[in-house]
Amino acid sequence: MKDSGYRISTLIVSALLAGCFGGDVGKVKDSRMKGWPDFTVGQLLNKREACSKIEWESFKDTRDRKIVQYTCENQRIRNSFKRVTDEDVSRENMYKGLLIESAQKDLEQAESYVASVAERLKEDRAAVALLESGQGVDQSTHESKLRYRREYLLQTEEDVGTAAENLAKAKAQMESAPNDPRMGKFDANIEEFNLKLASLKSVREVSQWTIQDGKPVYLGSKIEIEFPDKTKEELVKAEYIFDQAAKDGDANASLHGFYTMQYTALWRSYQLPSAK
Repeated sequence: MKDSGYRISTLIVSALLAGCFGGDVGKVKDSRMKGWPDFTVGQLLNKREACSKIEWESFKDTRDRKIVQYTCENQRIRNSFKRVTDEDVSRENMYKGLLIESAQKDLEQAESYVASVAERLKEDRAAVALLESGQGVDQSTHESKLRYRREYLLQTEEDVGTAAENLAKAKAQMESAPNDPRMGKFDANIEEFNLKLASLKSVREVSQWTIQDGKPVYLGSKIEIEFPDKTKEELVKAEYIFDQAAKDGDANASLHGFYTMQYTALWRSYQLPSAK
């Protein structure tokens, strides 16, 4: 049920048609939806705890049909966007923390390697010194052992230099981590998430009926998420609206899982003009 522009003139047309079609809203409220026979539409949709504001309108659309429109300013869904934003911000802060943590671990590993190589260097030097003294060695294998230990000592001395270089790099990385370009990206994302939430104007569930031969005919429902520069909207199943309305007073009732996915995806699809 795409908005065809009729909503722009709703306030004017509604006022003009109030006298002629004032009974149409009552007809819809007194009707029953297939699938929810225990309640009238009015009993289902009026005084919902999820709605901070409820509005009924009667007007003619661009096809000259009599339309009755129900609008719920859904505070419950709006609150869920606050939770989504908090989760997104928490995720970005986690990434920032992981970046610092990774640099810290690299530094700790570099320091550990320096200590390990220094200890190995000490052992290799002692072994070479012992062989060079000729004490406690088998003379038949003395030369080969000494040659081997000297080669090993040379490799260890090279490792000492490598370890020192790695340590210097790890220290530099740790010092620069707070200014890492990725940190700026994480902070920019957090700012965008918070600005997006602050710019949210309203979250509306909209359902419409037309009046044919004096009887209401359900047309469909949609969700509208209004921002300063545009309104994102999408059709939703009747069950998402009416099932939730039927159990609105149940504190343990949760929104339909697919409905939650649908309006969350619609929320995420919006980008602030400055972020495009």
